[in-house]
Amino acid sequence: TPGISNAGILTVNRLPAISASPTDAMICVGASNTFSVAASGTGISYQWQLSTDGGSTYSNIAGATTNSYTASTVVIGMNGNRYRSVVTGVCAPVATSTPALLTVIAPVVVSAQPANKEICAGQNTSFSVTGSSVQTINYQWQVSTNGGVSFADISGETNSSLTLSSITLAMNNNRYRLIATGTECGSATSTAATLTVVTPATITTQPADVTACSGKDAIFMTNAIGTDLSYQWQHSSDGGATFTNLTGATASAYTAQAVAMSMNTHQYKVIVTEATCGSITSNVVNLTVKETPAVTITATPSNVIFIGDNATISIVGTVTGTIAWYYNNSPYTVQSGNSITVTSNQTGNYTAMLTGANGCVGVSNIIQVRDSVRSASFIYPNPNPGLFQIRMDENIIGSVFRTVKIYDGKGAKVFEKMFSISTPNQIIDIDNKRLSSGIYYLEILDINGKQIKNGKLIIQ
Repeated sequence: TPGISNAGILTVNRLPAISASPTDAMICVGASNTFSVAASGTGISYQWQLSTDGGSTYSNIAGATTNSYTASTVVIGMNGNRYRSVVTGVCAPVATSTPALLTVIAPVVVSAQPANKEICAGQNTSFSVTGSSVQTINYQWQVSTNGGVSFADISGETNSSLTLSSITLAMNNNRYRLIATGTECGSATSTAATLTVVTPATITTQPADVTACSGKDAIFMTNAIGTDLSYQWQHSSDGGATFTNLTGATASAYTAQAVAMSMNTHQYKVIVTEATCGSITSNVVNLTVKETPAVTITATPSNVIFIGDNATISIVGTVTGTIAWYYNNSPYTVQSGNSITVTSNQTGNYTAMLTGANGCVGVSNIIQVRDSVRSASFIYPNPNPGLFQIRMDENIIGSVFRTVKIYDGKGAKVFEKMFSISTPNQIIDIDNKRLSSGIYYLEILDINGKQIKNGKLIIQ
């Protein structure tokens, strides 16, 4: 009979096979992602691999031997990494999953902040911000009208730049910022840019034509408003064909000092500049110069009058107009006309004012009328025992000689001496103790023997 062997068991092992490869992932910096693979086969095991060169080469990830692998707390440097799983079973060959791409999204960053703006009222301006990220960024502009304490969204302003049109002064000191929000990861807020609204230069009062008398000042004035104004007055001597800057004329008013007849018909204007908004120019105005009459006075025979004499103060030459005399800066109404006569009792300063037909007033030179002794010479003490002083108050130029004579009650001369006088208020000492008590007559004479002062002397 035939022999029958024992029965053998046939074991069929399944090859490793991938039924689901890991999928691509897009995550934010700092987040984590788990890649998974589904495989079948007999006695399978897993080994996750990493490629950092776009899939050209892969290397094993130590310890990554399960059907999933978690990339933890990713950094931007992991962007573009590829992950795959190699599945090994009892039977060869191995099964390798399709690699999964890791995209790491950087947070939104404002790489270019908006800049402060200084702009003129009525003009336009814009603010712009640059935000960077691999993800899509949404923008929202905000405004603060309380110095940055709080901000509110500006409706419809959802671009990376903000345009403001027809800016008003009410917008001065507003602050503008942008919030950039990523569709995947977070948001960033720009710094706040300040809008400074400047008032342009505006001339509210134009300069006016000026008429001035020669030798007098001509004042041109203007008024302007604006934030930061400067002025420059200009002058034309050729009928407005050319204008040149007037040195130092940088205020809202300009004074042409002591104008001359040659300046008649000259023209003036002022340029008003606001530092941000530019310049505006005033109207051109005219200077009319009328001639001031010249008047000179003289004293005859002299402005120095001896006691009892007179002096005549006269206008030199022929004049046309109205004469007004002044005595010590006050109107002199005692006399009028082209000359006046004064005595030694009317010493002081005399001037004449001549008003011409054009209304201009000429002022003469000053003549100081004085007596030969400008004020009283006096005896001190008086009475006295024969020792006394005579104090002289004269307008001395150089040295002069004065003679003192004393007469008794009968008219007999009892004393005579000449003195040199060289200073105002000079004191002359007299020693006449030999004279007896009584009343004497004292006189002071000039070098020509003319009496210039007399007085009573009492000796006790």
